[in-house]
Amino acid sequence: MMDALIRWLSGPPLVDGICPVVDQDACEGWQCVDLTRVWAMSFVFHSIAFVVSWWISHKLSKPFRELNLEMKIYWASCVVSGLHAAITAQGSVRWTLLNNDFNDGNYFRPVPEQDFYSAVSSAYFAYDLVLHIIFAAMGMARFRVPEMFLHHILGVICFTAAPNYPLSWTAGMWLSTELSGPFANARFVLQYGGFRHTPLYVANGLMMVLTFLVIRLGIPATFWYIFYLRLDEFTSLVDNWILALFVFSGLTGTVLNIMWTRLILKGFIGVAFGKGEKKETNGKKTE
Repeated sequence: MMDALIRWLSGPPLVDGICPVVDQDACEGWQCVDLTRVWAMSFVFHSIAFVVSWWISHKLSKPFRELNLEMKIYWASCVVSGLHAAITAQGSVRWTLLNNDFNDGNYFRPVPEQDFYSAVSSAYFAYDLVLHIIFAAMGMARFRVPEMFLHHILGVICFTAAPNYPLSWTAGMWLSTELSGPFANARFVLQYGGFRHTPLYVANGLMMVLTFLVIRLGIPATFWYIFYLRLDEFTSLVDNWILALFVFSGLTGTVLNIMWTRLILKGFIGVAFGKGEKKETNGKKTE
C-alpha cells in the first residue's frame, strides 16, 4: 500500500507552475513525490480525520455526546489540529533541527523531505481555513477569530512558496514549533472530556507550559538571531516580496506565540495556586 501511495504521489503535477518539478531520474523514494499531490493528499487526509475523530469521540465519549454542536465541532477540530502538529513537528525536527546537513551553516540548501512537510502543512491550513469560514458564517463564536484567519492565510501562502525558494530550513524551523500543538489541543479535549480534575490534565498542562516556553519562544528567538546574522544572504537569495511575506508571517507568529504563552502561563499559575482557570485561551486553538 505504501509503495502504491508513493507511486501516485510521484506522478505528474496536478497543477503546473506551483511547485518545483522533480527530476524522477535523479531521486528515489519520498524525494520523488510531487508537492501538489502531497497537498491534495493532505487536504483529503485532514478532512477525513475530522469526520473520523467525530465518529470515534461520539462512540467512546459520553461527555462529547452531551456537548452542543459548536463544541463538538471544535472538539473534532482540536483533535485534527493536534494530529497535524504531531505529524509535521516530528518531520521538521528530524529534517531541520536534527539534520546534519545544516551543521555547516548553509541554511539555504533544499531539503525535499522538509518540503514534503511544508506541503502537508499548507494543505492543513487550507482545510482548517475552510472549516473556520464555514462555521464562522454559521455564527459559531469559536471560529470567528480574526488573527486565526490571518495566521492560516499566511500559512497556506508561505508553506506553498517555501519549496520554490531556498527556504526549507526556514519553513522547518517554524513547523518545529508545532511540538507544543498536541498538548495545547489535548487540553480542550481533556477539559470537556471529563478529565478536568485529574493528574492527566495537570500533567498535560505542565507539558503545554514547558513546550510553549522552550519551543514556541525558543525556536523563534533562534530563528530571528540567525536571520539577523545572515540577513545579507537572505536578501540576495530570496525575492524581496517572498522574503517580506515570510518576515511578516514570522513576526505575526511570534506575536501570537507570545500572546498564547502569556495566557497559558496565567491559567497555569491560577491552577497551581488553587485559583482555578478564569477562562480558556480565548477559546482558540493554537497552531
